[in-house]
Amino acid sequence: MLKKILAGGFSDNFRENSQIVSKINILLNKGYITDKDSIDFLENQLTHSDPSIRELAARTIVTEVIGQEYMSQRLQSLKVLLPFVPYPDLHNAPSFGQIDLHTHSLLSDGYSTPAAHILDSYEQGLFAVALTDHDILPQFKPYHESYLSAQIVNDYFKDLGVSRDFTFIPGVEFNVMFRGLPVHMLAYLPDYYKCYDELISLPVFQNMLHKLSLTAEAKEKAVWMLLGKLNERFPELAVTKEEVRNAARGNIIRSHITDALFNKYRDYFNSLEITRSKDVWYKWLPHEYKSNKGYTNYLPSIEEISFLLNAANGKIAIPHPNEIFQEERFANKSGTLEGITESLMYLMKTKKLHDQAFLGISYYSSKGTAEDRAKVMELYQRVICEEPYFGAGFYLLPESDSHGKFTSSPGRQSDYPTDRKEYNATILKSLFS
Repeated sequence: MLKKILAGGFSDNFRENSQIVSKINILLNKGYITDKDSIDFLENQLTHSDPSIRELAARTIVTEVIGQEYMSQRLQSLKVLLPFVPYPDLHNAPSFGQIDLHTHSLLSDGYSTPAAHILDSYEQGLFAVALTDHDILPQFKPYHESYLSAQIVNDYFKDLGVSRDFTFIPGVEFNVMFRGLPVHMLAYLPDYYKCYDELISLPVFQNMLHKLSLTAEAKEKAVWMLLGKLNERFPELAVTKEEVRNAARGNIIRSHITDALFNKYRDYFNSLEITRSKDVWYKWLPHEYKSNKGYTNYLPSIEEISFLLNAANGKIAIPHPNEIFQEERFANKSGTLEGITESLMYLMKTKKLHDQAFLGISYYSSKGTAEDRAKVMELYQRVICEEPYFGAGFYLLPESDSHGKFTSSPGRQSDYPTDRKEYNATILKSLFS
């Protein structure tokens, strides 16, 4: 009889746990969780007696529960989750000991929540990561999810007695007008939180925030205009606004239309040998629909960015130079990379940018060809040789340009310097000095 009772109890418990796991997996795979009932259900599992259920529920909340109003739930779940990813195991992680200075979250065109972005960086073994969302200045420190998530990781290290820090670097990838073209510039703002109260009182800073707001509004307007045109031209591939919003998860830009197209018509695009949503934009979308016209009217110049860098002890870098070499919009603009470099050097020499503001050019990356990398190396060596003004303050930088799930994870830069400990220390010292 006792055996039957035990067997029956085990069976009921096993069945109940299986149902819970199944429900969590459905939510995890569905993603974009915003309804309170589902979130309450997941929160209740954080104290479940089965550790595997606690882990699964915590990971689902961190990665798939969307909305600023649920930040505290994501942060609490991150605390629950970290012990399930023991630090010693990270020594075998693909990017152990690397730093990554170019990543994105759903605050712009990435997939990950800020907490999930930090979790992914931690699980990849990174020692430092910069979150550089497009045209979005970091929020004030007490409410910045990435900053608080990084603090949770560091508290976990202290509890373990691990003598190292996980460094979070607030940043932004600005669209900047240069010679009539929008180009991307990475700005790192290590003192942004310290000087926020002072910055917010400055008219020039308020004007920049206004420009960024107008840019965001114009970008979203351009999204719906493009969606209407594509639905009219390709009715057999129609997508709805809701499907685009779900693809975006956060702020909406035009490439989220092609993400939604790929999600809905994956088999069709696979038949065209298009296996990534990004390639729907680059390989399938007709060129006439890729114009930036509309939001570029509000983009700041490099000179306008300079004041922010000076006020927040910021640094600036040139991202993904391979795109400058390869993108159609630069086809008839030879010397664009050299021109940006020369402009930044001029601003430093004329004291419009503080000394050592120009950190360098992205180089250690999984993107680009060997020819692209050779061009960057040639420019780097020329700058070092011809511009002693820089001294040792100009670097080849690591970037993944990670956008989270469905793209590359943070880190995983190819040809990372073998003396990574010394290299990391040099870069971080330059960033925070």
